[in-house]
Amino acid sequence: MQIYIKDADQIIETSFRETFKQNFKARKEKSKIENLKDEKILRVKLFSKLIRDELIKIEKTIPNLNSLTKFEFETLDGIYKIGEIKKAIAAIKNSAIEIKKLETHYSTKIKKLNNIDMIARTQREFFGRAVSFVKRNKKRMAFLKEVLITISKIPKLKDCHTIIIAGLPNVGKSTILSRITGSKPEINNYPFTTKSIMVGYTKVNNEEIQFIDTPGLLNKDEEKRSPIEKIALAAIRNLADKIIFVVDPSLSSGYSIEEQKKLLKRLKREFNGKEFIYIINKIDLCSKEQIEEAKKEFNNYILSGFDIEKKFVEEIRERLIKITKKQDS
Repeated sequence: MQIYIKDADQIIETSFRETFKQNFKARKEKSKIENLKDEKILRVKLFSKLIRDELIKIEKTIPNLNSLTKFEFETLDGIYKIGEIKKAIAAIKNSAIEIKKLETHYSTKIKKLNNIDMIARTQREFFGRAVSFVKRNKKRMAFLKEVLITISKIPKLKDCHTIIIAGLPNVGKSTILSRITGSKPEINNYPFTTKSIMVGYTKVNNEEIQFIDTPGLLNKDEEKRSPIEKIALAAIRNLADKIIFVVDPSLSSGYSIEEQKKLLKRLKREFNGKEFIYIINKIDLCSKEQIEEAKKEFNNYILSGFDIEKKFVEEIRERLIKITKKQDS
């Protein structure tokens, strides 16, 4: 996506340059003062149009927020708040309207004047007031440019069966994704963070299934979550047909079983009604006691580890076949 939004200083500089580059042809039948007024009014109107065109372009460049998918909507809301985006767009749109009013007011005022100094001063006054409207939107323009860049980075996800892979950091989610899909996942980097959301696909019974490896979801209150964590939750809330919750009993991730259970409990509460499949991962690094403890805590489980990769893939595919049949029936 090409980012078209100029900053405030660029808009002002370009508009002034184009305004005074325009030639004005005096009419012989008019007096000197009348030609001067016509010239000043012409430049007032041209400057107004150039500024307003740029402001309106900003409004039109931002996609219609009502046409966003739920995933896109919650992504933006999680990072910026949709209300703030709408307020910024409305403020810029309103500035274009106010500049048009200034144009009308000052054009009429200049037309009534007969003093050369007053005509020049009135035109300068218009320029000053129009420029002030642009300058007061400087931060909003930078904000909307950032929003537009973020929109361009949001993954375009397919409309098909979708399974989210969730769990605490370092439990092996990306490894699980690679094992299931048998290929290197597509990595979608988000702005303002080193983290990514990874997407992979596999076919079961000629139906495509989309897997999304979310960033590590920390067991935090909503207001304490980072933007990337909110993006992950938006993905689960709006896209998931099922959720694979990856458990690491080996403790190599740095999280105890209790901490992982705590996250699961929160996710189940927040996303009531979603079905969870548990993958007990890294069993090659676990003691028998750790594996047995995990089995007791997480029913409906599938075991995964380096030593049983082939068996894991067969078992997960069988589970996926049941999912697609159930959803299509």
